[in-house]
Amino acid sequence: MSARNILVIDSDLLTLDAVGDAAPDGAELIRADSGEAGMALAASASVIVLNADLADGYSVCRKLKKDASLKQIPVLLTSGTATKAQFADHSKLPTRADAYLLKPFSDTDLRTVLARLLNTGGAPAPAVEPAAPTPAEPVRVAPIETDSHPPSAAPVFDLDIEEEISSPDLPAPTPEQLAAPEPAPAPRPAPSAPVRASAPQPEPAIPTEKPASQVSDLTADLLAEIETLRATNAKLTKTDSELKREISNLTERLRNSKLAAQRVEEAFGMERSRLKGEVERAKAAAEAAANAAPSSMSAEDQAELEQLRAETKRLQMLNADMQESMEIIQESLAVPMEIITRHLELETSQAAAPMALGSGD
Repeated sequence: MSARNILVIDSDLLTLDAVGDAAPDGAELIRADSGEAGMALAASASVIVLNADLADGYSVCRKLKKDASLKQIPVLLTSGTATKAQFADHSKLPTRADAYLLKPFSDTDLRTVLARLLNTGGAPAPAVEPAAPTPAEPVRVAPIETDSHPPSAAPVFDLDIEEEISSPDLPAPTPEQLAAPEPAPAPRPAPSAPVRASAPQPEPAIPTEKPASQVSDLTADLLAEIETLRATNAKLTKTDSELKREISNLTERLRNSKLAAQRVEEAFGMERSRLKGEVERAKAAAEAAANAAPSSMSAEDQAELEQLRAETKRLQMLNADMQESMEIIQESLAVPMEIITRHLELETSQAAAPMALGSGD
């Protein structure tokens, strides 16, 4: 492949920026934010930087190394949640990556690994040969002896030939012989045929275990699923902690907003009471001055009366303005408090959902 393309399969933009800074001159970056999108672009890559923390991160590494057309592409596996021991276990698999880096990694380490993978093409994984099945050992059968004499002492007969025995002609028996018959001679026993030992029969073949390659693939699948579950558990734990912290912050903000509203309402109540008293006093003074005889009022008294009337009018207008301002402040405080309350209820329900699911499992 003439062009040097570095495929970054990671949803973190910081990793993409770090790879762009560490990539050698002339290398072009290709980004995929999911494992499925990365598999579609893998054929055009010279090096693949894969985040194992993705939901299918380890599974994508296994698929790349099992694909005959993609397994020669070097893979750099990164993670922010895995440990050195986990990466060490993964590096022993047939579908292992060509290099490993734990986040956060330095620019020097990343630049060194990328240069090596681009120049050498990575270290190919050794092929795992299946163990050859052990041939079954034949069963040895001992020869069977018919009696205590050696086999050579017994006469040998062909089983396919039958011996014919003819009875000789005998004379008619005399009366004496009929009166005292002699016991009949015992029949001659038929010669026994030698027992032939059966040929050794091979032991039936015992099914062997699964080849080592299938066991390795199953082990890789199980380890990939375990790492996926660990990454998902870490994300859920982080999300749960963030939700709890956000709920605590929102609760504190709601409490502070309520206290501020109470203080503002108390201050406006006191100011409203004070202005109301001043208005009442001004009105009483104005009425007393109006009831006095105009002839008995001097020019100064009339001027003071006009000032009292003007002050009364001003205080009434100020009281109305303060009342209107109080209503506006109460409305402005009510809206954020309602929004905070709804947001708090929503976050609480969302945080309770995964917890209920985990307890149900």
